[in-house]
Amino acid sequence: MENDLTPQQQLKDLFFQKEDKFFNRKTKKQDFNIKSTTQMLSNLASNGSFSRVRDTYRLNQILSKILLKSHLNWIAYAYYRDSKLIIGAYGHIGQSELNMQKYVLLENLKKLEKYSDIQSVNIMREEIIKENEKKVLHDTKMKEKSYGIFDNHITDNSQFKIVERIKFSIRN
Repeated sequence: MENDLTPQQQLKDLFFQKEDKFFNRKTKKQDFNIKSTTQMLSNLASNGSFSRVRDTYRLNQILSKILLKSHLNWIAYAYYRDSKLIIGAYGHIGQSELNMQKYVLLENLKKLEKYSDIQSVNIMREEIIKENEKKVLHDTKMKEKSYGIFDNHITDNSQFKIVERIKFSIRN
């Protein structure tokens, strides 16, 4: 009998059921599959952006085991891509300090399964000033020690004018 009905009529019948059946107190409880917190967190961790965070955290843990604490303070960021470890260092001093540690990093990372295919370590300079260096730059102001009284023996006229402007700005 139900098969004789058109799909539209079947939908109407399903939608407009008898109220007894719809509001019956003896209805079966539906089993809702509620995810546990571990399932939700594992789903988030397998998501692309979070897996990068997890990989970065793992790489930072490895670098903290290999390098000295003073070397870690020079690192702005580090990531591993296409069998290259790329490290951003604060300033030229940090870059040179970390360049001396390249071979140590290569040796130790090749021992790990995830980084066994590593080919090179690239150290790049990051020109961002650290927070504590910013404070030092703003706190110290040099007082001018010159009074703008000195001889100008430059023969080139344009350079002579530049030096005279400097002398004038020092005096004022």
